[in-house]
Amino acid sequence: MTTSKGFCDTIRGMWRFIRKWWILEKLDDLSSEHTQVQDENFVVSGHHIRLTQEFFVMELVKKYKNNLPKKKKKAGEYHSLIKECLEGIDDKEKYIKPSKGIASNNSEVAGIEVSSDGYKIHGIFGLAETLLLKYKFSWSIIIAPLITVFIGYPYINSLLDWFLKLIKVKD
Repeated sequence: MTTSKGFCDTIRGMWRFIRKWWILEKLDDLSSEHTQVQDENFVVSGHHIRLTQEFFVMELVKKYKNNLPKKKKKAGEYHSLIKECLEGIDDKEKYIKPSKGIASNNSEVAGIEVSSDGYKIHGIFGLAETLLLKYKFSWSIIIAPLITVFIGYPYINSLLDWFLKLIKVKD
């Protein structure tokens, strides 16, 4: 039996994982978007462009330009999520890997990129698969309502018809 503390921890863990997934999606999108532009914020490594962590976080928080306290708070949260994705848990779940390369001014710069573990959870289906495998509770949130709707639809429809007839009879 799950206690309320265990239930809340599961929900928090699922939400944290979804936020990590979102960070990975944004990192992949921004890396793809900026492959043609090269300056000191990018690291050239082979034929791939890597973003510096600071530039990536600033791109994510630039929508809060008029709200400095919220911008600082979000930047801290994003740095924390990136750090978790870099370090992983027990040498697993390292979704982001550091990479070194040469910037356009020929200086050595450290960048970040999505790792092979990160590409395993890429896309909405990767997220759903990982959530279902990692959190057994997600089955009751995602799958059980779908099954209930598919199985119960004819009964719900007939119940609605009965209720509407009942209301019409009383009018």
